Amino acid sequence: MTNPVDGDPNRSLECDRGRPIARGRFDPADPEEPAATIVDALSAVLNVPATELTPLYDRVDLESLGRLIEHARTRGARTTVEFPAVGHGVRVSSAGIVVVCGDGGIGRASEGVEAGD
Repeated sequence: MTNPVDGDPNRSLECDRGRPIARGRFDPADPEEPAATIVDALSAVLNVPATELTPLYDRVDLESLGRLIEHARTRGARTTVEFPAVGHGVRVSSAGIVVVCGDGGIGRASEGVEAGD
């Protein structure tokens, strides 16, 4: 789901409920950076190595996400992509910001990426 980001493109994204439990920044000009930033943020939240996370591609097409963010940046557009992961909500902004919301802070976020065995 994509939504326009209101106001300043450099502002922090917020969660629908509560405060973000992790934040990260990336270069929106590099289509590979959003994925790495998302993995780093989820790894920090779960306190597990990134290699122990179930692959994100089961929840979101990271290559397409990177291209969407890069395209929005080159067109001067602002967009936010949201998806559930490990009971948390993840928001990725074309301004180069990733937030992880606790307690499914973007709505239905009860399914998704899980820590591996």
